[in-house]
Amino acid sequence: MPAASFVIDASVAVKWFSLEPGRRQAIKILKKLEKGKWELLAPEILLYEVVNALWKDKRLEIKDIKTAIDDLSEIGIQLQQLNKFLAHQAIEFMVKYNLTFYDAVYGALAFLSNIPLISANPKHHKKIKEIKVLALDKIKN
Repeated sequence: MPAASFVIDASVAVKWFSLEPGRRQAIKILKKLEKGKWELLAPEILLYEVVNALWKDKRLEIKDIKTAIDDLSEIGIQLQQLNKFLAHQAIEFMVKYNLTFYDAVYGALAFLSNIPLISANPKHHKKIKEIKVLALDKIKN
């Protein structure tokens, strides 16, 4: 049974496939998932955002992006489909904190699951006062 549960956003997951700052810390999170120490949740939109970010990166070939989506789908992240409860909470946060729906849905999942959100780019998520947001670069082993 995992010792801890977290929601992660796409800014964390994309670092597993791209050489960019924060990669080492993101890999540590991945290893905790693989060893069963941590449980990771994310809204299904994570898949779309990661593929889009990897494509925009321009350093990866099509086959690498396809491999990334395959890996993400099989890695053990609990991907949550958008349902009316998640959508309604995300809309509340979107309006209350002037966020995009994309950012708000991660916060909504963290709120509804009562667990912290880890982000490599926590600027927008930190606006949501109802959740705990952890910056990737501040995560300890």
